[in-house]
Amino acid sequence: MDNEDFNKSNYFDLLVQKQTYWSFLYSLIAIPINTLYFLFAVGVLIIGFLLIPLWIGVPILIGYFRMLWHLSKLEEKIYKKYLLIPLPTISKYQPEESSSILLLKKYLNNRRSWLRVAYFASKIFYSIVLTIPMGLLLGLSFSMVYIPVDSVFGHINFFNLYQTDSYIEVVFIYFVAIVIWVGFIHLIHKSVLLSSKMAKSFLCR
Repeated sequence: MDNEDFNKSNYFDLLVQKQTYWSFLYSLIAIPINTLYFLFAVGVLIIGFLLIPLWIGVPILIGYFRMLWHLSKLEEKIYKKYLLIPLPTISKYQPEESSSILLLKKYLNNRRSWLRVAYFASKIFYSIVLTIPMGLLLGLSFSMVYIPVDSVFGHINFFNLYQTDSYIEVVFIYFVAIVIWVGFIHLIHKSVLLSSKMAKSFLCR
């Protein structure tokens, strides 16, 4: 009789998947990068509009919207090539060349331009939430390395909350810690999937 659960994902399967480690690396660098995205998406937009009366704001905003579309293609490449998450093809918006003011109006009147502004400006909030599982994962990883090293000089001390010399107790505590550690990996992986859904909603047709 066939085992119906044979093809189901195991809790620890993520540890042997290359995508897991790409997701972790992406999540780690996403925190500072998304901060830069926010500063660019909000800061340059405000500066561009403030400088429109001096006319210099017009080319700044045109370059700004073009950069947002290029960044959108970069996001698509990252998700597809490194995170192995398929996204619908993100097409670039290439309006016909005309005078600067008319070209800017075309970007301003394109709803997808503003969706890109919203996407890159809001990713910082995703990163703020992501810092919680990332911080817990890194803290737990450090503790699992530090505590055995520290125990060479005395009792095994778990954050001054519990001390033991029992090998069985240590094995049990480490088993629980590994389960929790993998749980944080699952949480980070799911957050990357959520981020890809956000990209699909804002950037794709």
